[in-house]
Amino acid sequence: MIDNSNANPMHAWSVGASLAALNWQLWDEAIWINQAFFSQAGHCGYVLKPQWMTSGFCSSGLPQRTARTLRVTVYSAHVHQGKLIGIRKDDPYVELKVKGLPCDSSTTKTPHANDTGRLVVDKAFDLFVSFPEMAVLLVVLKDLNLPHSDAVLGYTALSLATLVPGEYKLVLNEPFVSMEHPRQHRDMWVKVKLEW
Repeated sequence: MIDNSNANPMHAWSVGASLAALNWQLWDEAIWINQAFFSQAGHCGYVLKPQWMTSGFCSSGLPQRTARTLRVTVYSAHVHQGKLIGIRKDDPYVELKVKGLPCDSSTTKTPHANDTGRLVVDKAFDLFVSFPEMAVLLVVLKDLNLPHSDAVLGYTALSLATLVPGEYKLVLNEPFVSMEHPRQHRDMWVKVKLEW
């Protein structure tokens, strides 16, 4: 079946490709990854390949590295309920995804809240990353009770190459918006602590 969905551009970049074609009419996870990856160079349109990738890694394989632990503590999340508060309330949970080389790709999620739109977790999640220069962290807020499996309420994507440890209130972007830059939703956020 042929459709207009995007493939994960990290697959192309991880084998040294200089370009990955994306359909910008569909604002999906592949575009989020692309935006985060190019943020490490100030969105200027290119990112230099890591030294190990330009020194003949194809013949010798990936360099041996000990994985670093990225600890993400999710404190809380909030979704403004708006005018629908009397009809239906969100059951939010946070999904954390590392997208990078196959050895670095992982997903975990928090428990969900019941009919509140407010999630209080205060739980740490350990994600293991060997090549942070080739990885991004997706923080995705989802609703357990929306009818389709990709019930994304909001997201943010962070390049691990330039990640600065600390505590953050991450204002989330609205998903699946066809536009040049993501639109932030000021009443939708996740509070986290990021540390290596």
